[in-house]
Amino acid sequence: MNSTYRLDVEGGDIVAALRRLFQNLLGGGGLQALLAPMHLPMKSMVMPTLITQADRLEGVDPLAPCFPMNAARIASRLARKPMGARWAAVLRPCEVRALVELVKLKQARLEEVILISADCLGAFQNKDYIAFAGSDPPAATARFLRQAAA
Repeated sequence: MNSTYRLDVEGGDIVAALRRLFQNLLGGGGLQALLAPMHLPMKSMVMPTLITQADRLEGVDPLAPCFPMNAARIASRLARKPMGARWAAVLRPCEVRALVELVKLKQARLEEVILISADCLGAFQNKDYIAFAGSDPPAATARFLRQAAA
């Protein structure tokens, strides 16, 4: 079943609005875990990260214009066998398509998974993203979104 959700964005900060949504889902929305792209403290790169606590969402950036690996493979490993818990995977549209193909090959099950996705405005290659992000990777997403909207 497909559902559409309208997200209220305050002050033009889309990433903060998405973090609030994820916090609500983890904090009392029935999810026990969230697989989402996250800025790692020791790197400039965004990596898929499994989060189980609603207060650990700082750094989650589902709109970052990079992805060093296809998170569908990680999601398929998590969804291969029943976990006994509801969880969500925040994926790009191409990763959703890849995960659906893995389900067809019986390499994942979606009974316990909620897939969350948004339109993809594009992505840099890893080395180009590091150069674009500079010393403030979290601010790079907002800069990229402003440029894409122009």
